[in-house]
Amino acid sequence: MMENENYYENLILKYAWREELTEDEQEYLRQWRNRSHYHNAIPDKFRDIRWVREELKKMRDGPSEQMWPLLLHKMQAGQAAQVTTCRRKLVLFKGVHYVLLILLLWMLLRTRLK
Repeated sequence: MMENENYYENLILKYAWREELTEDEQEYLRQWRNRSHYHNAIPDKFRDIRWVREELKKMRDGPSEQMWPLLLHKMQAGQAAQVTTCRRKLVLFKGVHYVLLILLLWMLLRTRLK
C-alpha cells in the first residue's frame, strides 16, 4: 500500500464506523498502530463519540478572545516597524538632498566668485 495520509484517514474512519476491514486493511492498520502510542490510540478515540464531540467543541470554541488582541498587537508592532523604517529612509533621503544642495550652492558661488 502507498503511504498516503488520505488512506490512513479513510482507514481510521472505516474502523471507527465499525465497517468491515479487509485482511489487507486490518494488517495495514495493525502496522500503522504499532508505530507509536499515539498511533495506537487514535482509531479507538474516533470510535468514542464523546471524545469526537469534545474535540469538535475545542475546534469550534477556540480561544478567539485571547487570539485577537495578540494578533492586533503583532499587526500594530509590524506597522510601527514599517513606519520607523520609512522614517529612517525619509531622514536619510532628506540628509542626502541637503548635502547635495549645499554642494550645488557651494559650486555655484565658487564659479561666480572667480
